[in-house]
Amino acid sequence: GGGGGGGGGGGLMSTHGRETGYLLVTPLKVGGGGTIFVNRGWVPASIKAAIPKEMLPEGECSLVVVPRPSEKGGRAVMDNDPSKDFWLKIDAPAMARHLGMREDLPFCDLVEPDGGGKPPINKTTADFITFYCTPLTHAAYSFTWFSLSAALAAGTHLRFR
Repeated sequence: GGGGGGGGGGGLMSTHGRETGYLLVTPLKVGGGGTIFVNRGWVPASIKAAIPKEMLPEGECSLVVVPRPSEKGGRAVMDNDPSKDFWLKIDAPAMARHLGMREDLPFCDLVEPDGGGKPPINKTTADFITFYCTPLTHAAYSFTWFSLSAALAAGTHLRFR
């Protein structure tokens, strides 16, 4: 069971390109007796009701995962509704409660070196080393805000001198 994926997996609503789908989230027992939540990747909405067995491997396996925190959400994001198995943000404690598990389970993203190319489409190593705010972008934002504050200061000075 999980957060909305049906077929034994969980999912959080998401998009990939122009297609709507879900993040396939499943609990995974790890060596030593612990359990973690694993985001196995994105799957299209068209297979939510019947996730193929090959997407939910059984038995012993070796995975590379990166831990991540739960999401806070905001005013523009609807709340999760566990009673309807409807999740829009990652809330590992609520997901664990929904499944009758301990609330302190870690949440991790599965990492594949090349991403695999077919669903579930998971994060690649490059996703964790690519920064979306490059130094040039950061400098442009800094210049914009500095210019706006300078213009506001000049306008205030002219208005109240």
